[in-house]
Amino acid sequence: MRITGRGERHASVASAMNNLATACCRLGEFDRAEALLRSALAIHRECEWHGSVGQDLNNLGLLLVGRERFAEARTALDEALAIRSERLGPEHETVAQTSYALGMLAARQGDLETAADRFRQAAAIQERARPGFWHAADTRSRLGEILLELGRIDEARPLLEASAAALRTALGPDHEHTLEAEARLATLRSREASDR
Repeated sequence: MRITGRGERHASVASAMNNLATACCRLGEFDRAEALLRSALAIHRECEWHGSVGQDLNNLGLLLVGRERFAEARTALDEALAIRSERLGPEHETVAQTSYALGMLAARQGDLETAADRFRQAAAIQERARPGFWHAADTRSRLGEILLELGRIDEARPLLEASAAALRTALGPDHEHTLEAEARLATLRSREASDR
């Protein structure tokens, strides 16, 4: 990949690689996505584009979580969190993005208490950074799912109900995030019905 006049080691090329890696993930081309993210990360490090390094690390960490390479994912996400917190402050929405990713990692590893803490932190930052924006509702739905897995139904219920309603309003009833939230709410209702 080359952008005319800038060369293949330019930060713009690295950003394009990061975007292409996202598309590869959606297509299930995970090896190619990982190679692109690692190349983008190397270029951004060379160029000292720290914000982009944080994004590359966050995306790489999420990819590695999905590939169940948890130790590598933890390393990438911890570095992303450190960079973002230091450069942008602990209340920046990109810090919430990485906290969310760390919650996904913890959940995949079965550490549900840590996952709940990470999702709580991410949702609080998202709500303060962009009140009413749908990301906080999606994160609260994930938190509700974790609380449900922990058997804390009374805590999960209001989160799952409110987040499903908020996502339905913000994104529409057929959006992927809305459907996931509705499925979590259905799981809650099914569990409540079986407990009666």
